[in-house]
Amino acid sequence: MFTLQGIAVSLQFKLLKVLDVYNVRCDFSCVIPKLIHLRYVAANIDEAPSLAKLWNLQTIILCNFASKDLHLPQEIWTMSEIRHLDIRWSIHMPNSLATESYNSIEEQPLFLNNLQTLVLCSSPYLAEILRRTPYLNKLTILDESRHPDCPAILDPLSLLQELETLTIEADLGSDLMILSRDIFPPNLKQLKLSYATLQWEDMVVLANLPNLEVLKAYSAFEGTNWKLNEDVVFQKLKYLRLQYGGLERWEATNDNFSMLEQLLLYGFRKLEEIPQSIGDIMILKLIQIERCSAAAVTSAKKIQQEQESWGNYGLQVRII
Repeated sequence: MFTLQGIAVSLQFKLLKVLDVYNVRCDFSCVIPKLIHLRYVAANIDEAPSLAKLWNLQTIILCNFASKDLHLPQEIWTMSEIRHLDIRWSIHMPNSLATESYNSIEEQPLFLNNLQTLVLCSSPYLAEILRRTPYLNKLTILDESRHPDCPAILDPLSLLQELETLTIEADLGSDLMILSRDIFPPNLKQLKLSYATLQWEDMVVLANLPNLEVLKAYSAFEGTNWKLNEDVVFQKLKYLRLQYGGLERWEATNDNFSMLEQLLLYGFRKLEEIPQSIGDIMILKLIQIERCSAAAVTSAKKIQQEQESWGNYGLQVRII
């Protein structure tokens, strides 16, 4: 057996391939380097562990409960087998350019071409990190700053042509985030925004994503009015979840969301009405209202009643 104090790893654990102790609030930074056959590790650390001998690792999930920032060792950039990397809570990727400077001139530039999933805190090296992980399928960016460098966070996203799922989590009370039309990869299918401090007008940018199917926004939009013009069309959006905000007036038609199947609203206590024509979306299956205004609840029920009067009993309205 091993003890977290003495870090004595028995022979029977040296062949271990999976170490999943993520929910154990202990420091495993000295244990991890000894398990050289690991393919999967999920653990808490107080120090950045050495990865020099862990060439078989495919999944790394690390969390830091210490009060200091940690940087993964430079060798992370030489671990070509990595498929999934999840580092958060003040754990950062090292500068890949610095890693290259340590390597021989004859060696190839460092790219993690097999990396499919990446969760990381924003850093000054974010653009370089994303440039060297070109085949990402899922990306989560965590920004803990009240004054995020929006161009540094958003501009590199256009490099990721294979990206299908993107999550951006800003800090509560962050500065306004500015979106431009060309920052998101065209293949993006799922987008989650938390505390992004956007304006409802920015939805036009998201509507231009040709393959977007799922949009989740948690306290991400500010403003009391959201009006969608006729030419704003979410071409493939199937799932829309909006949570919290000061939205009062929402103007839209069924043509804006022609492929929508599920609409979920949470925490809109001032919303005057859900657009009645939303009910005319032929494939809409669910409207879920939770902790919203009485007017929003009433309009949702009215939509259902109107649809049933036309013989459409497939629309479910769920009030929580």
